[in-house]
Amino acid sequence: MRKVLLFPLLWAVLVNSACAEVDLGSTEKPVDATSTDGVRTIPAVSKWYAGGAIGFADVYDWWYPRSDVVDDYYQSVGYYHTGGSSWPLMREEKLYFAYRMREYMDVEFGYSQSDMKTAETYTSGVNTVWSKRDITFHALYVSALLRPEEGYGHKFYLKLGGHISQSVISKSVTGNAPNLVAIAAGDRLPEDGTSSGVGGLMGIGVDIRTGKVGAIRLELNRLYRVGGTSICKDAFNLGYQFNFE
Repeated sequence: MRKVLLFPLLWAVLVNSACAEVDLGSTEKPVDATSTDGVRTIPAVSKWYAGGAIGFADVYDWWYPRSDVVDDYYQSVGYYHTGGSSWPLMREEKLYFAYRMREYMDVEFGYSQSDMKTAETYTSGVNTVWSKRDITFHALYVSALLRPEEGYGHKFYLKLGGHISQSVISKSVTGNAPNLVAIAAGDRLPEDGTSSGVGGLMGIGVDIRTGKVGAIRLELNRLYRVGGTSICKDAFNLGYQFNFE
């Protein structure tokens, strides 16, 4: 339920932020802010731009069914879940550069990295076992950003593309159980280890212009089949991009 409420709320914040933009304009072709008629308009944009973003990513749909599998395994060997991660959110960083091919389409290339740690505690009498995983996703992607050709809505875009990505999930099992080695061998998920593959991506976002220098970017996106696995990753990013003349 928290996930269902969170992303619509973020989109509402995204839209409201866009509505608060200072430089508004509806000309067919953006012109420089120092136009001869004295009218304040959107500054001209560059063909090339590059930026970076930070945010968080959510793998709720993948992790919770998998954590239930781990819980069931420990219960089958006499250990019960007594603590752990409540809602695993990943930190995310992203770098990208893009070329504006048309007024209505940009082509973007980028790299993103997401990571998180999980830690679950299982007990049986006086014995305790800690099951931990370090999860990291790397992705190189290419996408097209499609937006209205003119007017106020030009700042909004739809992103469609693909990625080649890697999933790295490292597991460690520690504790004072007498048969710890055997227990650790049974604690496994299909996605453990390193895997690579390709998948699709889609997203929605808004660029809030800050003059000739660049723009603030807010974006919601989803990567399908991260590392060629069944993992889908939803992310919210906040960043800034610089224009190149």
